[in-house]
Parts: sequence; C-alpha cells; structure tokens
Amino acid sequence: MAYERPTIDTIVSRIESDMESRLTGNISLLRRGILRVLARVFAGAVHILYGYLEYLSEQLFATTAELTYLNRIGLMFGVTRKAASFAEGTLTFDGDDSTVIPEGTRVIREDGIEYETTEEGTISGGFVEVDGIAVEAGTSGNASPGQTVDLVEPIVGVDSVNITTLFQGGEDEESDDDYRARILLRIQTPPAGGTAADFVRWAKEVSGVDNAWCFPAFPGPGQVTVVYKGTAAIATVQEYLEARMPVTTDLTVQGTDDLDVDFQIGITPNTQAFRDAITANLTQLFEEVAAPGENILISAVRNAISTSGVDNYVIYIITVDGGSRPVNSDIVFEDFEYGVLDDLTFLSL
Repeated sequence: MAYERPTIDTIVSRIESDMESRLTGNISLLRRGILRVLARVFAGAVHILYGYLEYLSEQLFATTAELTYLNRIGLMFGVTRKAASFAEGTLTFDGDDSTVIPEGTRVIREDGIEYETTEEGTISGGFVEVDGIAVEAGTSGNASPGQTVDLVEPIVGVDSVNITTLFQGGEDEESDDDYRARILLRIQTPPAGGTAADFVRWAKEVSGVDNAWCFPAFPGPGQVTVVYKGTAAIATVQEYLEARMPVTTDLTVQGTDDLDVDFQIGITPNTQAFRDAITANLTQLFEEVAAPGENILISAVRNAISTSGVDNYVIYIITVDGGSRPVNSDIVFEDFEYGVLDDLTFLSL
C-alpha cells in the first residue's frame, strides 16, 4: 500500500490524542487551552517537515527531479544541460566617411535588447557593415533584418544604425522538461557504439536541436542520415556527430523539410472556446506524431476535432505547402517532409 502524507488536520488530531492520553488522563483538552494551541503549533512544524521530505523523495528520480537535483542526475549519466547561446548577425552603420565604429560599440532595440559589435569598422561610401552579437543570451536576441536600432552612446558621424542580416542562434537555457527527456533517453538507451539511438541522443545534445531522427543504411549500406528539427546550423550538428560516431560511418546531416499544413473546418457551435480547443488538440497531435516522412492519420485529425466537444464538424479543405489534399485520406509525406500545423480557418455550419 502506498504511503500517503498525512494532512495537517490529521497531525493535529494525533498530537491532541497523545496529549490527552499522556498528560490529562484522557480528559479532552480545553478549547482555548495552551495545550490545544501547542498541538496546532507543533502540527504546523511537522507538516512542513513532511512536505520537505516529500519534495526530497521526488528529487531522487529523473522523472520528478527539478533544477539542481535534475542537473546532478544528468551529470551522473554524462548528460549536461544545454546552456543559453547568443544571437549573432551584422549591423549597418550609416554616416560620414572615415568614421570609426569601435569594437564593442553597443546598440539597443526599441524593446531594450542590446547588441555589441565584435569587430572594428570604418564607414566608407556612407555606410559600413559590422558583425555583432547580442549582449544577453537567449531567444530574445534573435531579430529580423531591417530593424532600426539606436546607439547606446552616440558616435559623432553616425546618422543611423540598422540590423543588416538576421540575428540568429540565440537559444534559451534548456528547460527542465527537455533536459529530463534527454536524461531519460540516455538511461533507457545506453551508449552502444553508434546505434541509431546514439545518433539521436548525440544530435539532441547540440544547442538549437529540438528533435532528431536517425535513418541507418540510408541512402545505402554503410551510410547514415540524421534529420533534425531546430535552429542549429547543419555544419554544427555534422561536426558534433562526426566527433562521436564510428570512424567508418558515412554521415549525412540535414534539417527537416517543413511543409505548412492548413485546415478549413466548419463547426457547430462556432465559438471561440471550441476554436481554441480544436487548435490546442491539433497542435498537440502534430507535436506528438510529426516526424520526417511520417503521415498524419486523418482518423487522428478527426478525433482531435471531435474531442473538443463540438456538436458537429466538417473538414472542407486540407492544404499542404499550398497544394490541396483529400479531406478523407491520411495526410501523406515523403522522404524527409515534416508536417507543421500552420493556419486553421473556422466556418459556421
């Protein structure tokens, strides 16, 4: 029988019973007497201790451990948490020729995110492009080109600054859930000298890789193809895997071939609550079953819609990468195509 942590009321009752049997000769404690007050004080302290012991018991296992304890379990198996990384890109400084942009020059976005130059540049022909990096690690440093930024400290001769190329590569520190999943993967599939599970585990250790799949003997004998989803550069993943795989392996690394999947669905009643429920169900479905070349079963799609609680529904249109697909057949993908839920349009029946 599983042990159940006693409630504070149970602890109070136990302490009061002990006091009555040991101190008062089984006479009930006075309602506002000092002993009844002390019983509640002691019970509160004991209840806190029970809570801490329960917390500590959960830190013994990777499935329930948190933060520091999860890190310790990971280190026991050689799995380290992915650190946050810095977004990198280029900045364009417009202004007077011969104006020097020192290395370490800081600029700031409208929302307060700062970048600094990693090299010195000199304006020529009215502008200069300089490499830069986000000051703080994380996804917040990622930015699209064309955004105007301001100098933190003005430089005479500089009229304006903008982001030239995509600032990318910024990743947040790995979450507990993602880290836990990699630890469990390591425990459940111990290293075996280069099996498919090894390649998947290695790929997931790279910052910017969210998920990975291994296709052994593809496209032929002695060859291995690893497909991953995420923002990491192919060269980065390739280099990381080559440092760990058997030397005889012919390795190919590539990202998923993402294809947007759109639905037009008629529902009754057409309310925001049901639209949100269907969106959440379909999002969860795609997150759980999507994989390179894996079909999305139409029965699973219909189940995700019907379990939202709508009275009735009709799937009018399914498109993949802009092309129409049959609404009564599985959504088929080939090779390393990967279905990404994109746009949901809801109509009233």
